[in-house]
Order: sequence, then C-alpha cells, then structure tokens
Amino acid sequence: MADFACVKAKLIVEVDGATHTRLREQAHDLERTTYLQSQGWQVLRFWNPDIYDNLHGVMDAVLAALPPSALTGHSPRERGEKEVCAAKSQP
Repeated sequence: MADFACVKAKLIVEVDGATHTRLREQAHDLERTTYLQSQGWQVLRFWNPDIYDNLHGVMDAVLAALPPSALTGHSPRERGEKEVCAAKSQP
C-alpha cells in the first residue's frame, strides 16, 4: 500500500520514517520500487524530516513529477472525489 498515489498520473509518493533506515526495510523498499516502476509507476520517496523541514520543496518535486493533464480540475473538498491529483494554488 502506498502512502499517496495519483492513479491518473501513475505517481506514487512514499514518506519514509526511521524504520526505512534498516537494511531489511531498504531491501524491501528497493524491491517494491523496482516492481512498481516495471508496472509503469513513478515512485517518489521522501524522508519524514523532508516533510517537516522542507514541505514546499517536497510539494515542488511532486508537482514537477505530474504531467500537465493531472494539474487540472477541482479539489476533492470542493466537488467530492475526482480523478484529480493536484491543482496549482493561485497566488
């Protein structure tokens, strides 16, 4: 199970904590990532501190990985669940 996924863009975002520093977990992560990539998924991984200390950088990386077609539509909060992955915020 992925932490976050955008099916339309075949993008998975994983947020890894301290358990992912163990060799066994790293081997599992690599095997899983390799499998997902072989199925056409792009996998982005971020460490927990990245989320806390550099959220804007993480968001920029996720947005950069999304194709333009995934950046359109309404927020699920506005219209209920849609096949929308992200929407650029207005200044």
